[in-house]
Amino acid sequence: FDAFSRLAMSFGTHQLLFALAHFCMGYLQIQEGAHLASWSVVCIMSCVSAMMMHVDFSLTRSEQLVETLLVFTGLISGTVSVHLWSLEGVKAQERISSFLPVAYFA
Repeated sequence: FDAFSRLAMSFGTHQLLFALAHFCMGYLQIQEGAHLASWSVVCIMSCVSAMMMHVDFSLTRSEQLVETLLVFTGLISGTVSVHLWSLEGVKAQERISSFLPVAYFA
C-alpha cells in the first residue's frame, strides 16, 4: 500500500501543478493581460513537475528525457496558444490550431 499511496500522491501533485499552470494561463494572460507573469508561473510549475518526477520515480535516463519533454511541450504549447489568443483573438485561430494537437498529445 505504501508504493501505491506514494504513486497516487505524486500524480495528484503533478495534476495540481498542471491545474495551477492552466489557471494562470487563463486568468493572468487573458483576463489580466499579464503575459510575463503567466509565462513565469508556467515555467516554474513545469520545472517543479519535472523535478518531482525525477526525484519520485526510478526512471532510466531516456525515460526521464521523454517525461521532461512531454511536461514542457504540453504546457509551453498551451501557453503559446493562449498568448496568441490574448493578443490577436480570432485572427490567430489558424496558428492556434497548429499548437493545440501538440498540447493534447503531451
